[in-house]
Amino acid sequence: MSRRRFEMSSTRSTDKLWLVGAPATQELPSSVLPNREEVLCVLQYYAKLNPRDLAFSVRQTALNVQHQYSKANIPTIDPCDILKKVRRLHEEYNGLKKSKSRTTGQAEENRANFVACLKNLFDVAHRDTMSKIMIKEDRDFLEAQRKPGRQGKMGGMDRAWVEKETRTQQRRDDDGSRAAQESQAFAERQATVELEFLTSSSSPEEQDVIASPPPKRSRRAPSQKKIISPQVSAALDRTNISDRKAAHVLLPFVEELGANTRELSLSASTINRQRKRVVDRLPILLSGEGVEKILAVPITDGKAEPTANTIHSVISEWAISDRIRALCFDTTATNTGSKGGVCVRLQQSLGRDLLHLACRHHMLEILLGTVFSALIPETSQSPDIVAFVHFREFWPYVEQDQYRTANEELKEDWVDDILKLCQGYLRKDHPRDDYRELLELAVVFLGGIPHGRKKIFFHKPGAVHQARWMARAIYALKMWIFAPQFAEYQKQRPSSSRAVKAAVPPKLDEFCIFIVRYYIRAWFSAACSANAPRNDLDLYKALAKETNKAIRESGLKALGRHMWYLSEVTVGLALFDDEMPLEEKRNVVASLRSMERSEEPPPKFCVEEADLDNKTVASFVTKNTEKFLDLLDKGFLNVDPAMWGMNPMYQAGARRVRGLLVTNDAAERGVALVQDFTKNPRTKSEDQLQCLLQVVEDHRKMYPTAKKYDSPDGAAALARPPPPLGLTRLPQSYTGSGLYSCYNSPRVAGFSRPCAQELLTEILSQPYPSPH
Repeated sequence: MSRRRFEMSSTRSTDKLWLVGAPATQELPSSVLPNREEVLCVLQYYAKLNPRDLAFSVRQTALNVQHQYSKANIPTIDPCDILKKVRRLHEEYNGLKKSKSRTTGQAEENRANFVACLKNLFDVAHRDTMSKIMIKEDRDFLEAQRKPGRQGKMGGMDRAWVEKETRTQQRRDDDGSRAAQESQAFAERQATVELEFLTSSSSPEEQDVIASPPPKRSRRAPSQKKIISPQVSAALDRTNISDRKAAHVLLPFVEELGANTRELSLSASTINRQRKRVVDRLPILLSGEGVEKILAVPITDGKAEPTANTIHSVISEWAISDRIRALCFDTTATNTGSKGGVCVRLQQSLGRDLLHLACRHHMLEILLGTVFSALIPETSQSPDIVAFVHFREFWPYVEQDQYRTANEELKEDWVDDILKLCQGYLRKDHPRDDYRELLELAVVFLGGIPHGRKKIFFHKPGAVHQARWMARAIYALKMWIFAPQFAEYQKQRPSSSRAVKAAVPPKLDEFCIFIVRYYIRAWFSAACSANAPRNDLDLYKALAKETNKAIRESGLKALGRHMWYLSEVTVGLALFDDEMPLEEKRNVVASLRSMERSEEPPPKFCVEEADLDNKTVASFVTKNTEKFLDLLDKGFLNVDPAMWGMNPMYQAGARRVRGLLVTNDAAERGVALVQDFTKNPRTKSEDQLQCLLQVVEDHRKMYPTAKKYDSPDGAAALARPPPPLGLTRLPQSYTGSGLYSCYNSPRVAGFSRPCAQELLTEILSQPYPSPH
């Protein structure tokens, strides 16, 4: 008997909610407004009823709360806000349940505070409810419910008030039905007028017909169906039908099919917009020892499987499948997925493992974006950065000779080293103007004058959207340099919250110091493949010693997820690092010989901060590093590293390693190339476009600029006609339609049709080998 009583007591105790002391229930009390405890009990009831659908539980609880307030005739906040408030209560309770086993003082205090607030009113009344409630008794009732103990109760239904509300709702329904009847009568009279006008001549009696004004229409236009699919658009392009002719042809054709033309978008402007559809293209490039070649820029949908199939098809057409040894890619989930990513699928298609070389510039862009978000959080959902947008609006009023520098504030040892580094990089050529502008801004920030400039000049700000990470660095330095002028400009603007939010961010100076101290060196040394492991480790150690907590934590978190070149395979690149000490190279060789090879996948980068100072590149070497050396002739490992410089096998391996691309800038140039020739398309055939890109790329390599001294033989090239254009080796699948594209290159250079015809006649009369 005692045992049975014990079991029954245990069962009843488990029905009560933890910390609440009451069981879950379906209904709220009917005579009072609900408190937090009662709302939580109803929420837990629905959560147990449907444990896999939290949204259902929150929605049902919010409806009960809203119904209770409507019974008391009290206006509430927006239903979406009620849902958010119920969800916050659920998250607060679940957070305490997760720490149920903790006995720390903070955990006990959090539980005590939660229990103390359970009897408080779950207040969802409108902010202006006191002014909206017209009945004094209702206002007094709400004030009493907000006091401790929820004084007062709701009585029976007020019949007079109910009758009044019923009459009000009846008048609204009558007005709505009357408006509908007037609208229908107007439509009938209008149709009668149009019919009489078409069937008989006009008369004075017909002119006396006066129609009442039409009812107000909704601002939102009815949705229309779009019938210009990609297949229809391709058919219109192939038959060379203009947009206006397409509208004339399709409109009667659709009417004959019995469709309602008012529900279809068939205007010439709509057809034009749909024919100019935006497509995603994937640049596929090949690189090696002194070779950089665009294979194709095909259309893709961005998904892993079609992308991998497209790449495999392209390299098969070029007959280079057996020569692919490594992949360089952006570190997106589509590319790097461990089970179905593009890299994994390509390895399966080729039947062998490939060396994975993640784009180091993409990794550093992620690092820059993470640190920026930690120091200057962006609350706006806009794709543009609001502060930078307003700085661009301010730029026309800037005085470029009134700038400031940080040379008086920064007295640390690293300033001179970074200044010399930037000036050295300014003496080199760069593939993009953004790179040079960033270097020049860094030099000005540190108080110097950029190399090659007699006078300091600042470029007009460009794009500021959040997808362009380098814009953060350029805009941040430029905004700090002109911060006094920008702040004065903000004061003169009309006072508004928008102007206040667009002021200079408070931690902008910390972000600028991060750029010049860490980001500049890492970005401009990223292209060297042999130095990649050592550079990544040095950057990680430098960030670990950073005194700024926000920079240190966000930087280590972002960089720790992208330490591709300290994995046990790619760390072998460090053997060809000329700046690595000989002793450390000896340690690398010793690690290769002492460890056993494992078939397990490479582990993720994980280093404890306490042990970070003792870590070197050799610490990440395992027996699996031989997978990288299997791509080379590794006989040089039997020789002391001091003699590697004179070893032919080491020299051949060094040339091959230096030919590896570890940045994906070449892909950006491929995208820029295809954009130049798809804005105003010279051909509508995809095969013709791919052949045209091959011709243009070959021509740009022969003549990088329009200067005569940039030709292959300098000024002597002026004494003889230019070499034939467009004799580029093409894959076999392009040879059928490639003749037009290959010899269409004079149009690319800007020749007129008569000149092009003469040049083509001369070219075709000469015996050249087959393009394939």
